Amino acid sequence: MTKSKNFFFLFLSIIIASIHSQDLKNVRLQNHKPYTSPNGKYGLVMQDDGNLVIYNQGLGTSRWASNTMNKGGNYAQMQNDGNLVIYKNDGTPVWSTGTHGNTGATLKMQNDGNLVIYSSESVPLWSSNSQARPGNFPIRVAPNCNRIAGKSWRCCGQATLTEEGVLSADIKTSSNNLRGFTGGIKFTFYDIKYRPIYFVYSNSYGVNAESSRNDAFSINVEKGILPYVAQIEAVGVHNQSCKLCKQVLEAGLEYLKN
Repeated sequence: MTKSKNFFFLFLSIIIASIHSQDLKNVRLQNHKPYTSPNGKYGLVMQDDGNLVIYNQGLGTSRWASNTMNKGGNYAQMQNDGNLVIYKNDGTPVWSTGTHGNTGATLKMQNDGNLVIYSSESVPLWSSNSQARPGNFPIRVAPNCNRIAGKSWRCCGQATLTEEGVLSADIKTSSNNLRGFTGGIKFTFYDIKYRPIYFVYSNSYGVNAESSRNDAFSINVEKGILPYVAQIEAVGVHNQSCKLCKQVLEAGLEYLKN
């Protein structure tokens, strides 16, 4: 981590309520004054706890963090030497991108949610790797109408997950006129590495003296998980004891720590 020795460095800093739609050079971020993307969707915020965080400002969810909370950091500085550094009040560095030695480099909060430092020749030097995947929402879920437990029972339905975190489905439960069958759907959410990060069970729907029934189902998903969902799979289940359950799985907890 390098710190400028120029005595007038701090006086050249730009400190305003919100910084919009520009590439940053020699700028200080502090006191929850966000640096926002040109489309206004994402914001980089230096929090009071010393953590530098990228938020989806509409959803209020975090996409990336420096993980420097409670380490004494007071402000973040994009320096003339190309290094983004978090400093304590006394000038002690807490964290940096390690990109010093690149005079003229700029910091850019992009429309896709990725924070990038570019060289003066527009070569990327560092990024937060927090970009949203194009076309990620809405996510369509295949109905999966396979038989349950090898029987003639089925519970399936086309589902959709919106960017606001609403999972909705039209669920069809069928039992080939078997009385007393109840079924539902388990939705499993996977990240880009195909690791299960979250699951949701629908209501249970009973079929009596009828070949099938149709029901509308909707539930809100944990917002902190949303940025990391790459795909969702659905499977019919019979008489599940967990109804309207939802749970963040071990791999999903890793994302919520950020």
